[in-house]
Amino acid sequence: MGPFTSFVKAGALFTLTWNDKDIGRQAGELALKVLGGEHPSQIPVTTPRMIYLILNLRTAEQINVEIPPHIVSVAKEVYQ
Repeated sequence: MGPFTSFVKAGALFTLTWNDKDIGRQAGELALKVLGGEHPSQIPVTTPRMIYLILNLRTAEQINVEIPPHIVSVAKEVYQ
């Protein structure tokens, strides 16, 4: 697993990445809660709402890992 898409392009099998704009929206929503008077300790930890799968099928083939077609079909980017 690579930490960024560039690592997958370079040969990592996959990465999970996020939508930067939506992360910004989530941060803004949390800030509005705090500005609205909610105490930060009362706001639960959150995770990205939008997560994308990036795959490198050439690497999968080289290490004999078969990625099912339904997984490939939901990947945002696929490198071969």
